Amino acid sequence: MAWLATPLLAGALIVLIQDKTFWQFIWPQASVRAASVVTTVFGMAAAAAAAWSAQRDHQGRMHELLAGAARPRWQAQAVHLAGTLVYVTLPLVVVSLVVAAITSPGAPAGFLWPGYLLLALSALVVCTALGHTVGNLMRSRLAAPLAATIAFVLLFLLRAMVPSFGPALVEPSPSAVLSRMLLGVACVAAALLSGHDSTVRGRRLLHHRGLTWGLPLVAGLIVVIATGPMQQLRPSPPDPVCAPVPAGPRVCVWPENAAYLGAVQTAVARVAQVTTGIIPQPDLVLDAGLAIPHGKRIIVIEVDGGLTEESFIQMMAFTVFDRSRDCVARSRQEFQPVDAARNQLVTWIRAAAWQGLGDPRYDASTMTTDDRRQVSAILGRPRSEQVAWARERWSVIDGCRR
Repeated sequence: MAWLATPLLAGALIVLIQDKTFWQFIWPQASVRAASVVTTVFGMAAAAAAAWSAQRDHQGRMHELLAGAARPRWQAQAVHLAGTLVYVTLPLVVVSLVVAAITSPGAPAGFLWPGYLLLALSALVVCTALGHTVGNLMRSRLAAPLAATIAFVLLFLLRAMVPSFGPALVEPSPSAVLSRMLLGVACVAAALLSGHDSTVRGRRLLHHRGLTWGLPLVAGLIVVIATGPMQQLRPSPPDPVCAPVPAGPRVCVWPENAAYLGAVQTAVARVAQVTTGIIPQPDLVLDAGLAIPHGKRIIVIEVDGGLTEESFIQMMAFTVFDRSRDCVARSRQEFQPVDAARNQLVTWIRAAAWQGLGDPRYDASTMTTDDRRQVSAILGRPRSEQVAWARERWSVIDGCRR
């Protein structure tokens, strides 16, 4: 197993370092990334390697030697499985330490979230134990591919073990973490009970072997299904990280997203400068998931790893959609002018607050070439003419019949 673990660990570290901009400033996102990369890289390999390793006990005279041992067969199975688990779980420790070292300098105070790491540990134990079980029950060379396929279904098709994203507004569900830990225990029990035993007691159990190792596994799966999603919404903190914007709204983000507060402030200030006197300004710009106070105009944006000042400007620009969503048009023809005004105004805000029109791939899906041409033309006009044009576009949106 050592010969396989080393290159896989190197691959996992390369993947982590290549996409570190998406997680290195947010502890929960860093925790999820460490957990997901390890399970993605090692999950199927652990299942296949465990199956191949378990099969070796039944080759040549090894089965006879183990059958004649003084200790019960399950103890030998336990030692064998434990050795495989060491090789499988050690990379999780290494990857977690690397992620913590990269995240610590730029992230706010905190550390990796243990709930996500426990989910990864449970996933690795489940995959390894299931692979060991398959290796005990099959003599075919297809045991390792079959074990890897089972792990693939569990990790990638069902996505039942480790989440892919960890925004600050959610946290690991305690019941989900506990259920997957119990599933790991159940899979280990199944792996130990599935071993062949030539003792009298073992021969008696052989007839009922499927029931013997299958019961704990089925029970563990039922518990996992019953506990629901792996993540749950967090309660809004009483003291989010907030900062004022000159001549603009106040900005508040989750404490875990504090590293992005400066970029959000700058984006909000630029959009406020462009839209003042054209669009009603909000009182607050809130990170998604924070408590929304009553009686104030609010804009909600979602701060996430890897976002830039340009990303937040784009989010702010799209807030004009909120008003157009309230439009109740009698026909597509009646709504078309509103849709055009919305697309043009969003694109103008983004361009005026940033560095020009930018890539058309980021335009609204209904944005036409003529809409983009009009925005390009108005951007070259004096500020007063741009404001007059933007007010006229906003009046089309704001005047839509409700």
